[in-house]
Amino acid sequence: MKTESKIGLAVWPLSVPAILLVVLRGQGWLGLLGDLLAYCLFLTVAIYTCVYIALAGPRPVTFKAVDWLDPENQFRPSGYDEAKSNVLLDTHAHTRHSDGSMTVEECAAWHVAMGFSAFFVTDHDTMANADDVRRIKEKYKGRILVMQGLEIATERGHVNVLGLKDWDFARYKGLDPDERIRRLVADAHAQGAVVSINHFPWSTGGSKPRWKPGTHLTRDRAVELGFDLMEVANWDDEVSAVDDASIEFCKQHAGTIAPVVATDVHQPDKDRLYGWTLLHVDELTEEAIMAELRARRTGTLIVPGGIPYPCKHPANPLYTIVRPLADIGRAIVSLHRGGRLSDLDWKGVAAWLGHALLLFAAIELLVMLR
Repeated sequence: MKTESKIGLAVWPLSVPAILLVVLRGQGWLGLLGDLLAYCLFLTVAIYTCVYIALAGPRPVTFKAVDWLDPENQFRPSGYDEAKSNVLLDTHAHTRHSDGSMTVEECAAWHVAMGFSAFFVTDHDTMANADDVRRIKEKYKGRILVMQGLEIATERGHVNVLGLKDWDFARYKGLDPDERIRRLVADAHAQGAVVSINHFPWSTGGSKPRWKPGTHLTRDRAVELGFDLMEVANWDDEVSAVDDASIEFCKQHAGTIAPVVATDVHQPDKDRLYGWTLLHVDELTEEAIMAELRARRTGTLIVPGGIPYPCKHPANPLYTIVRPLADIGRAIVSLHRGGRLSDLDWKGVAAWLGHALLLFAAIELLVMLR
């Protein structure tokens, strides 16, 4: 959100010269080149507007913490031994402090509604959420356990550090990628935290993997480096929400690396419910949960195919007004496949540019025939 706002400061002023050029074009002073420049400027503003509305504009529905705290909107998982597993844990969640759409409190209420009893807040490469995590942990005591985590994007994959106290990001600048990941694991363990390797399908699967072959950690290498946990299901993974290869790997390496299920929630109503991490503790405290994670004693409850989002939220009237622009914005955003800025569907981009040029040619032709 913060980055998009900065971009907006640079893009919106383009509308002024664009309007001026259109006026001049109407007088025929700039000719075809002036027409094209004016068209491109208007198109830039229009595209940015649509993308901004899609990413940061009004939501289709109005989310409120009270919605998730309404028992009618809550889901209670079943099909597991509740005597053996008395904690349903999420190891991966995002808030507005990075690219999520919920506040920390809304994220806590959402987790209550999704059947969790504990979760880690793991915003991308930031600890700016720490004060909110401490505040909501106290506010929601007895309802759900809120804990501090962090997701770090490395050249070897996305890594979660769970149960950390603080993090010195500057310590890792300028390091070789392999040395950076080794030091990350060592520093996490030094403060009693645990480390997970995240969403293999999202990172390495699909028609265009986000990490080139040979650059992402292999499962075996994660074990060699001392990773504690491996995501075997991820609600937000559009390549494959359930990672069968990681499930099998964790079975073969039981006691060495433990399986976890993560929501990776960004947009609360976007994903189906695919599973929960199961633990058993004598008392629901962060210390008890961390002890189980360090011992790599986890279970999983996975629902193949997922369960529909259980909550009902009121429609947002404002979204009805901007929906056509939001739909265009989402179509443009879909050309970006995540990971790096360069991860674009270039054939799709070329198709958009082709249609834009055809529209320009049609407009010019109509003007000539007028």
